[in-house]
Amino acid sequence: MRAKKLAILLMVGLVLCLLPALDGHMAATYGTGSTPDLPLDQWIPRTQWGADLGVPADSPPMLGQEDHTRILDDRGGITHIIIHHTGNSNDTIRTVWDWHVANPDGRRWPDIGYHFLIDSLGKVYQGRSSIQLIGSHTGLANTGTVGIALLGNFNTSLPSVAALDSVALLIRWLFKTADITNPWEEAEHNNAGMMPRIAGHRDYPGHASNDCPGDALYDQLDGLLRAPVAELLGMTVSSTSEAPTISGIEPAQPVAQPTRQWLVILGSGFVAESHVILWIGPEVYPIPADRTRYLDSSRLEVLVGLTDSGTWSAQVVNPDGRETNDFDFVVSQP
Repeated sequence: MRAKKLAILLMVGLVLCLLPALDGHMAATYGTGSTPDLPLDQWIPRTQWGADLGVPADSPPMLGQEDHTRILDDRGGITHIIIHHTGNSNDTIRTVWDWHVANPDGRRWPDIGYHFLIDSLGKVYQGRSSIQLIGSHTGLANTGTVGIALLGNFNTSLPSVAALDSVALLIRWLFKTADITNPWEEAEHNNAGMMPRIAGHRDYPGHASNDCPGDALYDQLDGLLRAPVAELLGMTVSSTSEAPTISGIEPAQPVAQPTRQWLVILGSGFVAESHVILWIGPEVYPIPADRTRYLDSSRLEVLVGLTDSGTWSAQVVNPDGRETNDFDFVVSQP
C-alpha cells in the first residue's frame, strides 16, 4: 500500500506551488524543486471545496493578535508543526470554515485558522489561503508554525490509516521545504521556547488544559506521526533491539466475513521482518509473510480471514524473538 502511494507522489508537480495569491503573497515555494508529497486526487484546494474569500466587516484581530496578511517569513519561516483535531465527530471542512469565519456566533476571523485539514479518507484540504500566511490555531504560537487539523474527535479513537498517511506525507513535504531533517528533535520557537518539531496543540504554553489533538492521538504521536515522518525522510527509527508493542487495530471493530480482509496492526517497534499471530479461543493463525506488509515501525498490514465473530487476540513477533503484548479486539457479526 505505502509503496504504491509513494510511487505516485512525484506526479503532484506544482499543485501547492501554484496556489493563488492573496494580498500579493504567493504560496510557499521554500527550497529548490519542492513539491507536495501528496497524490493529486488527495489535494483539495480552496476553490474546490468552496471557500468564500470575503472577510467579515466586523472581524476582530486573529487569535494571538496576528494580522491575517502577515507572512511566516517575517518571523523566520516554518520551524514547527502543530497537530490538532477539530473536536466534533461530524466536522467537515465547511463546518469548520463556518465556525471560524461565517457564523455570526462563531469566531468571525478573517479566514479559516488552520493551514491544512484532513478527513478520514486522507483528503487534504487547503485551509489558510497561502502556506506563507500566519495561521490562527495556537494563540501566540501561530508564528513559525503550520497548523494541521484532523477532522473529527480523537479522544477515544484514532484517525484512519488514510488520514495518518496523508499527515505524514504532508509533514514530510513541509519539513523538506523548510530544511528540517529530524522530526524527533526539539528546536527554539520564537514565542514558546524549546518545542518538539511535531507537537500537539496542548504541548504549547497556555494550552495544556486543551484536549486537542485528542487523548488517543496525542498518546501515540511518536508511533503514528514522528516515526513515519522519520522513515519518509530516510531516517532509521527502529531496530530488532526495540521491543514491539500493539496499541490498536484498524478498523477498530472488524466484521466477520467469508473472504479475507485487510487489517492494520498499530503500535511501535515493528520491523520489515515482523510477523503477526492471531487467535480466537484454541485456534491459532500465524499470518504468512506473503500476507503481511510492513508499512512503517508503527504499522503492519495483514490479509486475514476473520470468519468467526467474537474476541480475537493479536501478537507481533520481531525476528529477534521479542514479542508484543497480547492485544484483544472484537470481530462483530455481519
